[in-house]
Formats: sequence, structure tokens, C-alpha cells
Amino acid sequence: MFEASPIAMCAVDADGTIVRANPAFRQLAGEESSLLELLHDARDRAALAASLRDLASGAQRTFSAEVQLAGEAERWCEISGVAMRGASGAAMLHLVDVTARHRREAQLRALAECDPLTGARNRLSLHRILAERLAAAEPGTLLMLDLDGFKAVNDTLGHQRGDELLIAVAEAIRDALPPGGVVARLGGDEFAVLLAEEGAPASTLGTALIRRVAAAAARIPGAPRVTASVGITRLRAGHDLESIFAEVDLAMYAAKRAGKARCVEAAPADPGAGSSTGSVLRVLDREAEPPADGGNGRSYLA
Repeated sequence: MFEASPIAMCAVDADGTIVRANPAFRQLAGEESSLLELLHDARDRAALAASLRDLASGAQRTFSAEVQLAGEAERWCEISGVAMRGASGAAMLHLVDVTARHRREAQLRALAECDPLTGARNRLSLHRILAERLAAAEPGTLLMLDLDGFKAVNDTLGHQRGDELLIAVAEAIRDALPPGGVVARLGGDEFAVLLAEEGAPASTLGTALIRRVAAAAARIPGAPRVTASVGITRLRAGHDLESIFAEVDLAMYAAKRAGKARCVEAAPADPGAGSSTGSVLRVLDREAEPPADGGNGRSYLA
């Protein structure tokens, strides 16, 4: 029964050494002598080793896990194990190839987190990634871009041209991102960029994005001038999703009030500055000409 089973099966010792394996297992996993060496991820190897030790000691009688197998081709396998007593090993394992199911699930997750028009991530996806980084206390910077003059494109050229511009803007942002950067369309003509805390200052990227937005609009025949107002805030202790979006949104609208086509960064306020929300907004860069009131360097208390 063991040899003839279509299910991949093997008996292993507590250290993962394969004592016995049926032909279905060898077809799936090859001739490797250690079960642990079959796994792609070091974390999966550590978790499987712990489960095998627990089976051998009697701390648990069964376990199951879904793991990625080592090798050039991406393959996923569901491993289930039961404790054994005797000379044939510490545990009997069943392995089922779940690669097709895993790929389908990955495709569905990707579709659920993708903006269908631009191919950028959507708000749901950005919230998930941002929440993970905040929970891990990872440094980073969030930029929010709102297009200036986009409504005029829809009003004068129609929504098809407006959609073409949104697609072009998303592509322009993607092309400008440093490694590890994430771009998302939040809805309408609003985009967000999440950066790791490395490389050039976020304000430098923000200014470059303003110019890229203007260039993308200029390539659409007959399009009115379109730029972007950019709000910037850094991830820091005490931030949650609500507070960080409120802060970057406030910074973005401050950029619009300051004359549009520029960046405003929210930063922790000096305790003596009288800010009610603990942040100060400062105009950092501009692509457009300064407004008549000469707002260079103006600060807005949030």
C-alpha cells in the first residue's frame, strides 16, 4: 500500500532524515536524503524541524504546513505528519502538490489588490502593506499626489482621454520609483507612493513626480496643463493608518493652498510651536512658479 500509493509519502527521523519514501514521493521531491533540504525558505525549514522534534518527543501527534519547495520552478506542497513509534522513523508524512491552487489564490489576491485601470495597487493593498510596516516599526515615507487640473481634461477631452492620462501617470510614477517603492491609486486622480527609508529625500522624488505628471499630460494632444500637489509624511512611532493618512492628506491640501505643483512635508512640530496635532507642514519644493504672495518656505501648523 505504501509503495503503490499515488500520494507522496515518506518516513523521517526526528532530524528530518528520510528513512523510507515511496515512488510518488521521489517523483515529487527527487532523491534528497533530508526532508528539510527540500524546502525553499529557511523559516519553513526551522518550523518543520520544530514540528518533527515535537512529534518525536510526544509534545504533539500531528501537524500540517504549506511550504514552498526548493528549485528553480516555483512549487508548493502541503505536508501533513503523524507521529510513529518504531524503527521506521519518528513520523510518517504525506505530501500533496498544491502549486496550482496556490497560484490561483495568488492571482485572486493580486486582482483584489490591483487598480483595474492603471495596474497600480489599490487602496486596500496600500493599507495592508502600510499596516504591516507600521506593525513592524519599519522606517518609511508616504507621499500622496493629487492631480492639479485633471478635471479640465475630462471636461474638455472626455473621460477616455482622462483615463489615458491616469494610466500614463501611474506608469510615470512606477518608472521613477526606487527599489522597494510602492505606487497605489487611491481613487479618482489621487495616487500614493510608499518608500523605504533609503536613497534620495522624498521631496526630491516628489518634485520629480510633479514634472513627470506634467510631461505625461503634455503628451496628450489638446490636454490642458496638469501638475500635482504632493503631501509627504514619514512613518514614526505612534502612527496608525488613520493618523498617517490624515497627516499626509493635510500636507497635500497645504500644497494646493500654497499654489499647487509643489511638495509639502509634515514633520513633528516643536512642542512650543502651538500645534494642536503635533505636526508642522512646510513647503519644500515647487515645479510651478511661486505664487504672488511669495510662499517660499512658508509653514502651516496642522
